Amino acid sequence: MPPLADRFGMSYKFAFRGILGNGEMILTPITTPNPFFFLCYNPEVGEFRKIVIDDIVHYSDDTIQVFFDHAESYMVL
Repeated sequence: MPPLADRFGMSYKFAFRGILGNGEMILTPITTPNPFFFLCYNPEVGEFRKIVIDDIVHYSDDTIQVFFDHAESYMVL
């Protein structure tokens, strides 16, 4: 994987969060940036996608937990 600081000019440290069904690796910043974002890395072609989520409001002491391929249902069993 290419260095992220060289690619995006960021000084964030990232955590690996999993692999999507299409083979992309998900990386999230360890400290919560504003606006919040995460990276998708496709190892087959060596490309990154930066996904920015503008609508998350957080405070400096809050931590955002990221879970992929998770769905909640309010259906009563």
